[in-house]
Amino acid sequence: MAEAAADRQAAPLAVSFGLRWRYLLSGLLFTVIHPAASSVGVMALAVVTALVYERTGRLTASMAVHFGYNLMVMALWTL
Repeated sequence: MAEAAADRQAAPLAVSFGLRWRYLLSGLLFTVIHPAASSVGVMALAVVTALVYERTGRLTASMAVHFGYNLMVMALWTL
């Protein structure tokens, strides 16, 4: 109960939007700063990294997912 109250005080927008909207909004913002040709993959990456962060509470876990995605893209470019 106290944890939920602390979450509301720390991030009122995070509480006012549901989880789905938070993931979609952050995904859209993340997608906007990337090339349009990769928008579908980047949007999926953004949602996955948000889910990973929500589940683990660690930014490093999301960074590892992003690193793996970039590694895969670079490997595909070299084919």
